[in-house]
Amino acid sequence: MAYGFGYGAWAGIGTEATYGTPQDRLQFLEVNSFDLKADDDVVVGNSVYNSAVDVDNLRQGKKMVSGPMEFDLRRQGHELFMKYAMGTVAIGTTGAAGTAIQRTWTIPDVLGTSLCVEGCRDLLTHLYHGVKINSFTINGQSDGPITISADCIAEDEGTCAASSASFSTSKYWMIQDAAVSLFGTAKNVRDWSVTVNQNLTADRFHSGSRYLKEPQRAGRIEVSGQLTLEFDGTNEWQQFQSMGTGALAITLTGDAIDGTLTEAYTINCPKIKLNAGAPPISDSGLITYSMPFTAYADGATKPINIVSVSSLGTNVHNY
Repeated sequence: MAYGFGYGAWAGIGTEATYGTPQDRLQFLEVNSFDLKADDDVVVGNSVYNSAVDVDNLRQGKKMVSGPMEFDLRRQGHELFMKYAMGTVAIGTTGAAGTAIQRTWTIPDVLGTSLCVEGCRDLLTHLYHGVKINSFTINGQSDGPITISADCIAEDEGTCAASSASFSTSKYWMIQDAAVSLFGTAKNVRDWSVTVNQNLTADRFHSGSRYLKEPQRAGRIEVSGQLTLEFDGTNEWQQFQSMGTGALAITLTGDAIDGTLTEAYTINCPKIKLNAGAPPISDSGLITYSMPFTAYADGATKPINIVSVSSLGTNVHNY
């Protein structure tokens, strides 16, 4: 008997020109975890007849497909995922001789089309179509690679023959690559996280179908996060006390590409408000505290944008 193992698992993603119509998978991710799956809503009817539910009374109701996935963030190879997680991307070349590609991911008011996601579970490969990334979190922990975790919703789950997957071999972005600037000042940050919630409808079921109609916004975009700081003065408390707002920039810096140009990955929140002030005291050591924050729009400027600079190499795809 064959058994499935996690070391044979991965995820592939492709675009959909029409919601719910899958196309070829274009990028593949080595996943840390993958739990996108269907939940069949079984309807048994309202009859009081019989002391037990008869199998003849079973019907299929709404088909709800959702779940999380997580992967380590490499310097290349996640661009298609990020385009659909944020919503839109501007692509151009940079550097003295156009030797690097720059992508700026932003959040539009109206999201674009959907994804199809192939989830290989070693012995069986599932294909999910009509996939929307409802929320995602970029995590910078005290040790190890930066990770991205996402919560997805989809129209349907099926199976398919496994694609011929190929994976990025670029370096991981690591916590030691990251510098954090808060209100224009470099800070000593132990760990951090940034979450984008697109607030999509996960219950858009209509008469005539048991499948989810294309999700739309159910509320405003929400961007939040937390920073674990070393307490170094009163500035953060003063900003909290006065309801001050300012910029947060988390900049990851990699290898040189061309002259002074380096690989980079920058998370920009132009206007954040701190949601905590005075740090707690729990022992005699260095005082650290978790500082939650919320990011806000500033006129036409959305609460977050993410900019990457990477070497051209094979990373020239238009996504």
